[in-house]
Amino acid sequence: MQLSIALTTYNRSNTYLRYAIEAVLQQTYSDFELLILDNHSTDDTPNVVLGYNDPRITYLRQPEGSTPDFSWCRGLLISRGKYILITHDDDIMEPTLVERQMAFLSKHPNLLLVASNVSFIDEQNNIIQHRLYNIDNDRVFGVGEYIKTYLDEKLWLPTPTCLYERNALIKITGLKSSDQISLTDAPSGSPSGDIFHCCSLNCIGPIGLLCSPLLRCRQHRGQQSRNVHQGQPLVAALQFLKKKLKRNPTLKQHTSPLNSALARFEIQNLLFRYPKLTDLKRITKSISVIKKRLEQEIPDNQRGLDAIIPFEILLRELNLKPFCMPKHFKYLLSTPANKGATQGFRNWLQLVQVKKNLFDSQAGLKQIAVFGSMLVAFLIVHEARRAGLEVTCCIDSSPARIGNQVLGVPIIPFDDLRRFFKNIDAVVLSNEEDRDEGIKNILIPYLPESSLKVLSWKELAINSLRLRQ
Repeated sequence: MQLSIALTTYNRSNTYLRYAIEAVLQQTYSDFELLILDNHSTDDTPNVVLGYNDPRITYLRQPEGSTPDFSWCRGLLISRGKYILITHDDDIMEPTLVERQMAFLSKHPNLLLVASNVSFIDEQNNIIQHRLYNIDNDRVFGVGEYIKTYLDEKLWLPTPTCLYERNALIKITGLKSSDQISLTDAPSGSPSGDIFHCCSLNCIGPIGLLCSPLLRCRQHRGQQSRNVHQGQPLVAALQFLKKKLKRNPTLKQHTSPLNSALARFEIQNLLFRYPKLTDLKRITKSISVIKKRLEQEIPDNQRGLDAIIPFEILLRELNLKPFCMPKHFKYLLSTPANKGATQGFRNWLQLVQVKKNLFDSQAGLKQIAVFGSMLVAFLIVHEARRAGLEVTCCIDSSPARIGNQVLGVPIIPFDDLRRFFKNIDAVVLSNEEDRDEGIKNILIPYLPESSLKVLSWKELAINSLRLRQ
């Protein structure tokens, strides 16, 4: 058998599960087994799955106390295909996803992984963004090339579309056999296990990305990735890669961007630990220590990196000595930017260098809310205060962050928007992904009035830079 599809599910029988199953069964490429791994649901999931009369389906109900990681590992180990696609119960495959992937693998048989672009839908199946990436050509990343691309561009390969060479995936996870795995054996990496797997596979072979959006990725507040601390597992994955790079001459050239990325997530975790405005002196001291370490890790001739720019902006915002000199950014700005956030950070850095502000193009703003609570949100809050603006709240959908603060600004859920938005002039999006269109469509139903501005920090950076010019 060439292909196994594993669909992991938990308590979605009355919402999304049927859409997900039927999209798999209706694939134009039909030669596969479908493993439905039920993470011990307490709803009607067993009856829903067993109601499908299709010989390709195998229903596996996991023991009580199972985790998503355990289901993922078990699906990988008991599957029989040469390739495996592990997907989710809340997403919807387009009919040709698997056919297009298998055809691409036939054309590039040495690939260890192929993923695809995605669109985004809301809880009612409405399209809120037609494409995650505005790319026109399929891409193949040679050994190590995806690692550099991820570090420079944050090019995430959408997890529910990842079709792996099964034996290679088993090898990098260190798993042995389905008979040996227990609940405590399953390696934990959620929600950044996808980055770990993609980069680990790219250490030993090429991987691919199809430009067409071949899966509808659902955005909703019940997603697992929204309910956990997102920085810690990603740092663990990057630290593992750092060890791999030291032993691999082919990959060693990516050490500097990797150290930059690690420093960035270290700072992000620092901001989680010290969320109050009164913590700013402590944060500044810790950032100075990180900067000193980076000066030892990254040679002077390798500091012209996009990955370092958010850190550089933060240093300058906090009136600390810069890490990078004009010569580094002269080199950087002479190279093309590959995505919106890359260009946005470059524009923002130019503003900071000439002591201009992100909000210079928005005369009349007095109070704003920030969508998100990660590193860029911190930068926006700090920049807004320098411009004399009041930041009323940060909006987030993650229970792991709701109730905390960003420099003294409360992090609130969507449902509280109306209470906070009475005197708000605008919402500023802090996301780095090219998802402004989708996020604006998510926000609209929660806004108290349709005339309220929704601004992207990327737009603010380019508009304020134009004013200077």
